Amino acid sequence: MITLTPYLGLKKLEHRDTDYPDWGTIENENMDILDLAFGNRFDTGLIAIDVVAATGKFIRATGSYVTDRFAVGDTIQTSGFTNPGNNTTKTILTIVDATILTINGASIAGGTGYAVGEVLTLVGGIGGTVTVDTITGGGATGPVNGVIFTSGGRDYTTGIKATTSTGAGINCTIQILSVADRLITVDNTGLVNETGGGPPYHERIMSIYPTHSISHYTQENYVTNEESHSLSLDKLDIELEKDALLMPTQDQKNALIGENAPTINNNYVTKDYVRKARKKVFFPEEADSVLTPSPGGANSGNMTTASEVHGNYTYNNYKWLSSEVTLQNYDISIQWKVPETFLGFRTVANKALIVDICTQENTNTNNYAEVIIKKDGVATTSSILDKYSAVATNWYSEREVNELIGFTYTDSVLSSLVPGNILDITIRVYSKSNKYAKVGAVTIQGVW
Repeated sequence: MITLTPYLGLKKLEHRDTDYPDWGTIENENMDILDLAFGNRFDTGLIAIDVVAATGKFIRATGSYVTDRFAVGDTIQTSGFTNPGNNTTKTILTIVDATILTINGASIAGGTGYAVGEVLTLVGGIGGTVTVDTITGGGATGPVNGVIFTSGGRDYTTGIKATTSTGAGINCTIQILSVADRLITVDNTGLVNETGGGPPYHERIMSIYPTHSISHYTQENYVTNEESHSLSLDKLDIELEKDALLMPTQDQKNALIGENAPTINNNYVTKDYVRKARKKVFFPEEADSVLTPSPGGANSGNMTTASEVHGNYTYNNYKWLSSEVTLQNYDISIQWKVPETFLGFRTVANKALIVDICTQENTNTNNYAEVIIKKDGVATTSSILDKYSAVATNWYSEREVNELIGFTYTDSVLSSLVPGNILDITIRVYSKSNKYAKVGAVTIQGVW
């Protein structure tokens, strides 16, 4: 039975033991006229739902909580579970909905016509993106060779996915390795571990107080029992128009989910436009670097700076040269503060941090270089040791894509860094018998 009940400045409908096709049976709950008019009670329907009691999780096997319009803060009613403690009323604390967790950093099929920096959106879900990091062939465009994971989106499954591109490239496919469960979390009081049964299915979750439903009229437009049906609808229309005027534009919606770049027609800066693949390059003599004797006391020699041409490239460099008959060493120390917008390092092997070097001889007898890195404030270090030019006097660098010293993003020190941390980089050069060791640029690559 539905009865009209007057309220001061507010009109609601009260229903008792009323069965609605979209809601199920709801007992003794007050609901707004707008809720009744538009069915503002969101429902999973009968599906298989697992309960993880320790963490307060309701994990559904199929479908999407977001697509079904559930939101953090909704009061929900759960039903159909074997354990009575799981048939309850709770408030949603978090929602995770089949977000991509990991991908294969190399493309499965590279396609054609891609350029570095193009953003690829993965088909099969909503909003999952990667950025083209490397292409094959050495030209301005070509097949995709490597990508950087930029946005997890939602509603995805694992497997090989087609992509769409912001550029002219076509036919690149990407492999999703893992996705998060489709789950909501609530306060776990009274919950019991349970695996959803079926078919036929019995478990169900319904939103009985959505945070994003319209829950009141303004004072000037409340509905009274004496008003005509037409006048009541007019007042309803006035309130709907007010809410429609507050809705975001399509450009604003795109900005919220990180799609599109600012244009003359779209003035909203988006996260994918701001957080993009970048390089931080420290050239000698970088302001954030200092020269210091290496520990141990064998530091006799000359450290100078110079600029030289190698092929089509110019290298500003530090040159360490010692005339001693035993190896002498000296340190170049650099500190880098991880940006506050940092998402991660470049995910291609040996490309996260690169140091350019050149030695006079192609053995480690009289000259070589090594690099030690650590997170500032933590004793643990990682290192690449005993490196020298494969061909005497040749440069090995990030620019010439032949680097000898390159750390991978999975390195124990690099993978521990978060925004605001400081990375300590020590470049140690060795020389004796008048054979030099030179150091050029230090390149850090990632998304921030």
